[in-house]
Amino acid sequence: MIPMQLIPLNARILMFLSTFVDHLVFRVRDMDRTERFYTVLLGEPFKADGYIMYIVGDTRLFFTPSVDFASPYNKENVGLNHIALECALLKNCKELSRS
Repeated sequence: MIPMQLIPLNARILMFLSTFVDHLVFRVRDMDRTERFYTVLLGEPFKADGYIMYIVGDTRLFFTPSVDFASPYNKENVGLNHIALECALLKNCKELSRS
């Protein structure tokens, strides 16, 4: 075991080491407008019932419709819904789920 004082401070405060961003989910008001904009930038999306998805490198970008009447701090409002980070090791994910 490495003594705590030898571990750099920034390494001590990390909960886990992410290797990359797996995906991001955005809630949008206008799916057609969003699709037109991102298709020009990123090419044709994958389309499924209720969402469109683009792949940028190893990261997937999902766009889904926002709800019309959500409370002020509802995750379904327009904007970033969540970011999913890839864990470097399964052990890291298990440690994170226990904290």
